[in-house]
Amino acid sequence: MVPGKSAPDNRGSELDQREAALTRNEWKAATAGEQAAAYQNEWKALAGTRQISATQKAAIEELFESRLNRAINGKHKETLDRYFAAKDKPGFLRYASSISKTEVPKALREAFDAVLPSKPGPRPGTAPAPKNGAPPARNTPIAQGFTQVAKQPATHEIDYKNRLNTTQLFQSGKAILKNGQRVQWQK
Repeated sequence: MVPGKSAPDNRGSELDQREAALTRNEWKAATAGEQAAAYQNEWKALAGTRQISATQKAAIEELFESRLNRAINGKHKETLDRYFAAKDKPGFLRYASSISKTEVPKALREAFDAVLPSKPGPRPGTAPAPKNGAPPARNTPIAQGFTQVAKQPATHEIDYKNRLNTTQLFQSGKAILKNGQRVQWQK
């Protein structure tokens, strides 16, 4: 050190940095409750009645956190930083709330799908399973817009007021039900 010269005073900038970090943490904590609620609601919807092991749960949580952080740091960090720099707490909280409503469910759904893939759906071009129990008739082409059922619906289920329910339609093994569903059965 040169005599007569003092070391630069960094205490002011360090204090400003600490204050900014504390403020940012305070604002983040204010959004944590809403984020946790969105997480719990989506978890309940996705888990349903499935039995999830502790290992699977840990993997889902880890993937969720990773994907949420990636989404926030990728798409939203710059906007959040602008709100923070402008000291606009209400704007920051509103924007963080919108993130909780969109990104939390999306990230959790992606994590669930990666750890617990759902059952595959029907193959394209195959007839859907009949609604009333019995297997569908073989080699019966399904008319577009109609659902194959195993047997003719009961008369109280058919919408006779619908002008499209004609005698010809019924004789061809098709009908429109009171609930609007179009069904087809083997004659």
